[in-house]
Amino acid sequence: MKNKEAKRAYDKIYNQKNAVKKRAQNAAWRNANKEKMQAYRDKWKLENPEKHKSALAKYRAANLVKVRAATIRCHKANPKKYKADSRKWWLANKPLTKIYSQRRKARKITNSTPEQIASADAKILQMLSARKTLCAYCSKEFKTSEMHVDHVLALARGGAHSAENIRMACENCICSKGDKILFLEWRPPQPLLLPL
Repeated sequence: MKNKEAKRAYDKIYNQKNAVKKRAQNAAWRNANKEKMQAYRDKWKLENPEKHKSALAKYRAANLVKVRAATIRCHKANPKKYKADSRKWWLANKPLTKIYSQRRKARKITNSTPEQIASADAKILQMLSARKTLCAYCSKEFKTSEMHVDHVLALARGGAHSAENIRMACENCICSKGDKILFLEWRPPQPLLLPL
């Protein structure tokens, strides 16, 4: 036991005194054993997914500029791959895509608070969980996948991206309404008997 502790203490002092030499030796070993290192990393990632995820998040937070630059370089080097991956993800996550696009639009146009955006996201997910839903403006029944999220008072007119300001509507009503003010500039064909 004492020998192990003494060796650790000796190694620590030696490594501090010869830090540059040790770094060079380690780099040379890593370059000579790239496959071994990659296999070890892959094995560790599989065995420790939570640690890997937190370490990656910590690194990204500490090196945001570096990570963004690397991402941009990868996107420019492989545009077809990233476009295909992005499309695949959007097709596999349709409910989330509606939330992301509405949230992005809300951030660009309005001064919605994070709490309002969170409540709107929760309401959108709740509405999208149903198999079928009624259009808020014409009362026709549609599949949820055919519905669109509408802001009663459009974001372009200063409406908030909040749970109180969003409704599910069909494509015809959405296109017809646009950013018009409800009942003043645009009259819904057959609104639901729900408060709009």
